[in-house]
Amino acid sequence: MMIFSSSLFAQEKFTVSGYIKDSSTGESLIGCTVALPDLGQGTTTNEYGFFSITLPQGNIHLRVTYLGYTTIDSAFDLTKDFRWNINLQNSSTVIKEVTVTADDRKDANVQSSEMGKVELSMDKIKTLPALFGEVDVLKTIQLLP
Repeated sequence: MMIFSSSLFAQEKFTVSGYIKDSSTGESLIGCTVALPDLGQGTTTNEYGFFSITLPQGNIHLRVTYLGYTTIDSAFDLTKDFRWNINLQNSSTVIKEVTVTADDRKDANVQSSEMGKVELSMDKIKTLPALFGEVDVLKTIQLLP
């Protein structure tokens, strides 16, 4: 009786596997993520773009993501081993231009006589451990990078 009841509650497991490729070039996508957000499980593709994950029987929600490609969300009822070959499409995003500027004075480092200047605030000095009840400024300077 005990053996019969435990077999009733055992869930079958099935494998979802396949290859993930670029839809325009057919190139395998290495490290593509295949995740199950509801179960907190997932896997990534190997160097051939192949993935395989074993899941319990029932309704599952798979999410396929890869940087620079559109995300695919798919839900289906898993009742047998399933082979799912996926072709992902490129997804490009245009961002605004970034401009990096520096100090206007090109020779500021040679015109100043303060080479190697390090500013040390009192707040920083007070946060350091005190030696014999008093904060040592010279020791503090030695601890600076």
